[in-house]
Amino acid sequence: MADQQRSKAAKILEQTQKNFIKMYPKMTDLVKYAILSIEIRVCPEIDRDRKRGNKRAFAHTGHVVNKNYICVSKYINTLCDTKIAGIILHEVGHIFTGCGSEPEADKWVKDILGITIRYPGSDPLQLQTIHHRTYKKYYGRKKR
Repeated sequence: MADQQRSKAAKILEQTQKNFIKMYPKMTDLVKYAILSIEIRVCPEIDRDRKRGNKRAFAHTGHVVNKNYICVSKYINTLCDTKIAGIILHEVGHIFTGCGSEPEADKWVKDILGITIRYPGSDPLQLQTIHHRTYKKYYGRKKR
């Protein structure tokens, strides 16, 4: 994936992985491997969904068998960092719940990482996001 496309989503995933390991230093090697094996990749399937009218299509997981990929749209970097973080965290939740339901993925993130994924009513697309203070705490300075 080109650095420009990869940058925001990949950096957020990398920091999520570091935060997870920091929070759970005594985790088993298997769990550590599972979190560190998650990768970001640009997926043309998502962009086809967007062209067909799904304006919420920025990321998904689960369609690449035996891989912990979070597939992202080339358009994900047009979003603010709090939305990218919410989306990436939500997809991590899907991976760890075995591609569970939307609420199950969000609950995993809340229960394990202590981060609440929000769906602000002011967002017409109802995209996942995290509070700006949460972003600053876990990821550093908020960028627009």
